[in-house]
Amino acid sequence: MSVQEHSRETYGNYVTGFPNDNMDNLLFGKKYNEKVDGIESTSRSIGWVLAGGYSYKYKYSIDFNLRLDGSSEFGKDNRWAPFWSAGLRWDAKKETWLANLSWLSDFVLRATYGTTGSQGFNPYQAHATTLTPTCCCLTTLRTPQVAKFLPCTTKN
Repeated sequence: MSVQEHSRETYGNYVTGFPNDNMDNLLFGKKYNEKVDGIESTSRSIGWVLAGGYSYKYKYSIDFNLRLDGSSEFGKDNRWAPFWSAGLRWDAKKETWLANLSWLSDFVLRATYGTTGSQGFNPYQAHATTLTPTCCCLTTLRTPQVAKFLPCTTKN
């Protein structure tokens, strides 16, 4: 079982009055906007793994894997996602008709099939379809020595 929580906070402000183009760190600005913008996000996930296999005479083998992930990033109505895989293995060299071939040291055939998935969504992205979350990106505008956190939109 795995359990994870990721929290993030971002704050930004509009700053002017830098001494020159090379000194564009926010600390060098002379005038700050009184309103500070910010974003908070938290995401949580939990997952379980089940794996198993069987081999008959080390010649014929089967294996399976199942993973069940739950995440706040998946949205309220689709909180859980199952991922699975199954595989077959045949060691043909252990068959009597191939065992005596000295020039063939190993001959194994394998086949596997399964599903994959990922999280990686923006936290709260699945909460509403009409709301467009924004994030802040620091952009330095060189002309009047201005640094500003500009909104970057993320579309659903």
